[in-house]
Amino acid sequence: MRTQTHLSPEAQRIALMHPMFEAMTAQEASLIFSLLQHVTYDPGEVIFSEGAPGSQCFFLVGGGVLVSKRFEEGREQQLAALKPGDTFGEIALIDRKPRSATCRAGREGCQLLTLTTDAFERLFSAQSPFAYKVLDHVAVDLAKRLRSATDQLRRARLASTPQQRDTLSLRAAQLLNARYSDAELDAVQVVRPER
Repeated sequence: MRTQTHLSPEAQRIALMHPMFEAMTAQEASLIFSLLQHVTYDPGEVIFSEGAPGSQCFFLVGGGVLVSKRFEEGREQQLAALKPGDTFGEIALIDRKPRSATCRAGREGCQLLTLTTDAFERLFSAQSPFAYKVLDHVAVDLAKRLRSATDQLRRARLASTPQQRDTLSLRAAQLLNARYSDAELDAVQVVRPER
């Protein structure tokens, strides 16, 4: 991991391509960019582990990030593959609870902008429009994931075989922890462990 404390002009240019930053005024950008760090991770490097304290959120501006979760029987299941423009770990800005999944850099590594919970609280206290934009993003994303997960759980309850129920329950967990399209979810194959 390589961290750059202040955003270089190149990092600022990259940041402005992220949907969360693209509509900022020059004054807002100057303030926000003074609070962000630009971090680069090598391929496969862990960004944070499930259960670790949540103290920052991440804006993916280059490369990819893999999200996975460890299940009770000890196996780790990939939940999502994030791409530039995605935001993750943002719930930590609100609740500071331990991470619900593990995130690691994808095959090509990744470039992230990070915002700490303390910096976010300063923005929120100053009534920065950016802080409200982040909160709006969190609320909309959570509502969408909760609706989709509820639908998956309803379908799981109606499923006729234990394997179908397991598959749909896993999809519900994936929806709560990551962003998947319906086509990606339909492609998920779950192998039920033999007992």
